[in-house]
Amino acid sequence: PRLQERRSRILRQMSDTPPSTREQSEILLQALVTVEDQIWAHPRALALDMGCAPCTYDQMRALVPPNGVVLSYFTLPDRLLIFVFGEHGLVAPPAEVQVPPSKLARWAVELQTVIRLRGDYQSLDDMQRALKTRVDAVNAPLYLRQFHRILLEPVASHLTGKRLIIVAPHGVLSGLPFHAFSDGNGRALIENAAVEYAPGLSVLRWCRAQERTELNTCFAVGVSKL
Repeated sequence: PRLQERRSRILRQMSDTPPSTREQSEILLQALVTVEDQIWAHPRALALDMGCAPCTYDQMRALVPPNGVVLSYFTLPDRLLIFVFGEHGLVAPPAEVQVPPSKLARWAVELQTVIRLRGDYQSLDDMQRALKTRVDAVNAPLYLRQFHRILLEPVASHLTGKRLIIVAPHGVLSGLPFHAFSDGNGRALIENAAVEYAPGLSVLRWCRAQERTELNTCFAVGVSKL
């Protein structure tokens, strides 16, 4: 828990640091990479502490819903692995993407900052006029397309026609809005299929095994395009 709190504190500091403060940004980025390494140094021990023993292959396959798919991501020091599980198991060897987690972490923080800024204005043009600047870095759709290209396009052929996509991110990918990632036509993933998230496949298996109670109340919010 203390490492998670430290990670959250670093992310807040990164979002509050002006882009021009390069030296401070580099210090915070290195701190984020260090704490991520510490968090994931012993994932098996973390899973066992939660009562979520790592899944076997058959258990992973059993988590896939009918007409659905599970995307499980794993970040390595120099690249990203994407595992795709279908109803009959692993659909193909893991897709490899040559991108370091440090770059993904920076983009994730920049996207969060952009979304926070964008929420105060009716349009991107309004925001740029108020900030008296015009830079592509404050354009959230650019980040959403970039993440789509890196995290979804390598496995896009396995997502076609699926009604439910379960995303299990890893490390710096946690908290990213996969459902909003958009392709070259501006179409978001959520427009093609329902999207669910799980911290990990072992945690998802643990949740599925718990006794379910009846849902009596629900609060739902919908946001239309302006």
